[in-house]
Amino acid sequence: MRFNRFSNFVKSGGESWLLGQTKVAVPGEEQVTIVQDSGGVVCWAVRMDPYQCEVSSPKKESKFKGFKNFIAYQLTPSFNGIPVSRRYKHFDWLHERLQEKFSLIPVPPLPDKQISGRYQDNFIEHRMAKLQLWVNRICQHPVMSQSSVWMHFLTCTDEK
Repeated sequence: MRFNRFSNFVKSGGESWLLGQTKVAVPGEEQVTIVQDSGGVVCWAVRMDPYQCEVSSPKKESKFKGFKNFIAYQLTPSFNGIPVSRRYKHFDWLHERLQEKFSLIPVPPLPDKQISGRYQDNFIEHRMAKLQLWVNRICQHPVMSQSSVWMHFLTCTDEK
């Protein structure tokens, strides 16, 4: 039985799981409990207190002795108050990991990439505002906000 007649040509990850053809071992700390609330609504159980994460302080940085320039943003989660520096390409990497890990959950899209004008102040401020909205959505999601890959993104610093 196939839900998608093009399943030989696409990789969504959900079809074989729904049909019971995929076995996945999920570590205990990554397991999600589904509960029914007092109103009879089925939802994901929340495992930790809600938190926010501020995206701020865009700063032009460089590497390879100035040959590679980029904008880095500070992310500061409310649960520890320790800022981490992230580039857009780090957000892009995270987005791909979240899509791989949660193939049945729609991961919000990131703001579009832009090649020209990416160092102009108005573009930087606009992108920071869009990244803040994206981070807010992930922080409020009962599953993705508690995933190990998201927590690593928010807490892994450059310190050795």
